[in-house]
Amino acid sequence: MKLREDLKPGDEIEIQVAPFGEYPAITVDGEEIVQRFDKESFERVIENWKNDGSKMVRADFDHNSEMTDDTIASGWIKDLWIDDDKGLMGNLVVTESGAKALNGLDYRFGSPVFTFDDSEHPVDLLSFAFTNRPRLNMKEVYNCKERITMNEEETTQRVEEEKKEETPVESTETQTEETPVEPPVESTESKEESNTEDETVNNDDSEEILMEELKEILGLPAEATPEDVKASVKEMVDKLKEIAEEEITEEAEEAVNECGVDEDKKDEVINCYKQNPSLVKSVLNCFKKTPVKMVVNADEAVKPELTEIEKLKREYASLKGGKDKVDFLLAHPGMKL
Repeated sequence: MKLREDLKPGDEIEIQVAPFGEYPAITVDGEEIVQRFDKESFERVIENWKNDGSKMVRADFDHNSEMTDDTIASGWIKDLWIDDDKGLMGNLVVTESGAKALNGLDYRFGSPVFTFDDSEHPVDLLSFAFTNRPRLNMKEVYNCKERITMNEEETTQRVEEEKKEETPVESTETQTEETPVEPPVESTESKEESNTEDETVNNDDSEEILMEELKEILGLPAEATPEDVKASVKEMVDKLKEIAEEEITEEAEEAVNECGVDEDKKDEVINCYKQNPSLVKSVLNCFKKTPVKMVVNADEAVKPELTEIEKLKREYASLKGGKDKVDFLLAHPGMKL
């Protein structure tokens, strides 16, 4: 195998900045999102980069420039374009430290840092890092063509072998056909009578089983009457309505505060929000500035510590609802969601 030629400072190489696909990640604020990389969003990244004067994007080591005060560059991305198979691509001009790291195999992969919109599509490319633990499915930053070609040949050969193994071999033996034996015909009248009896028994059993399950779910004793079950269900429904009312009120107040609604109009807007949340939310969003989310795509990214109330809120949000949420609120009296 031919040995690679060492890179020198100022050399330019083609790199994969980010692949197509969806990848889970955590923002610098601790929010869990799913990054969505498609052709349309990459086109927007390139357009924003050009509108900003096509400035070179810094590459560093292990995202040090985003997570520490270290701003040493491993290289500079000077061009961006889209490859239909690989995703967002770029030309990287390596620095002395970057060439040394790649030549010595200190680093093999890349990891981009983007800002994201509310739909979790990338908006701007902030930086790029050499890393050995990328979150994304990245190609190697630098490798020799002979090695890549050899891997492709091996892959092609393996696919052809698998196709041969999957080709079905026709049996030379003659299969004998067996005459199917028809089951005896049962009388229609007797069958209908039997079905009617079974349905009556099954319905009775089902009602009893359902009642027992309801008692268990509601925490009622086995001797509880159907009236006790109804009363307990009504109490739970009322509690859920109360919770829903509190949640929609809090959601409405948060929405009007974010959009800077005047104090004398807040109550009116909140009442409208309760009547038609989706409509009022869409109107308020027209006046809301899109928040910027930044994601560092490396396992070394630091996850911020959550406060106790934030942990409780996340635990509550993960519950499916119904009795679980009621029990949680009873166990944490005075908690505001």
